[in-house]
Parts: sequence; structure tokens; C-alpha cells
Amino acid sequence: MRRYLFVALTLGLSISLNQPSIAGLGTAGNKVQRKFEAWCGKKYNKCSVSFTNYSLSVSGGDEWDGIYPSQMLSFSSETNTKVRLSRRLYNFIIRYQEDGNNLTGTFIFSDPKVATSFRNALIWFCPNCKRYGNWVGL
Repeated sequence: MRRYLFVALTLGLSISLNQPSIAGLGTAGNKVQRKFEAWCGKKYNKCSVSFTNYSLSVSGGDEWDGIYPSQMLSFSSETNTKVRLSRRLYNFIIRYQEDGNNLTGTFIFSDPKVATSFRNALIWFCPNCKRYGNWVGL
């Protein structure tokens, strides 16, 4: 009888340890904006960028594409101040791997608050990625 009880407890414990957590903090949790309207690749080329736990997805026109956090190598930011009327542009360059090739993608924002939120989303999405560029003063 003890043997069956031991097996049942061991089995129950191993099943409960392998279950994903469904608890969270709900509205009290740290809010990270996860969807952005950006320019992709070049100025005025509109696209939508979405972050989930599993992918960074981009839609523009009829296309929808994305990458996983494991594909990201690094990301950087650059501030372009050489535009008319002192309007800054915030460029984010993401380096990633796809089919064994190292590729880059560029996202451009004109609003500093949105650029800061995008930077925070990148850090949330890939906390171990290398970061380059101007991260202060966004």
C-alpha cells in the first residue's frame, strides 16, 4: 500500500512541476506596450510591429512576417537629428538569423515616447540580446 501511495505522490508531484504557470499579476503587472505603428526599412513605409511571448511580427501591405527571440542577435538605436524643423527620427536596427544568414531589419519612429516604449519592448522580448547605440535620452 505504501508503495502505491509513494508512486502516486511522486507521479502527482512530477506532473505538477511540469505544468506551466497560469497565475499572474493581471492589471498590477508591469505593462509593456506590445503593438506599434512604425516605418519599416525607410521613412514613410508604414507597418505594424507586434510583440508576443513567442514572436516579433511585422505587417505591412499584404505581407506578415516575424521572428522568434532565439533568432535575435542584437539591436541598436540611432537618433537622426539631420531632418527639417529639428524633428528627430529614432532608428532601431535589429540583427537576426534566418536560414543560417545574418540579416537586419530597421524600424523608424518620430515620437520619442513611442521610441522609448519600443526600446522597452525590445528589452522585454529579448533581454539577453546585445544592445548598441544611443540608449540614453530617448
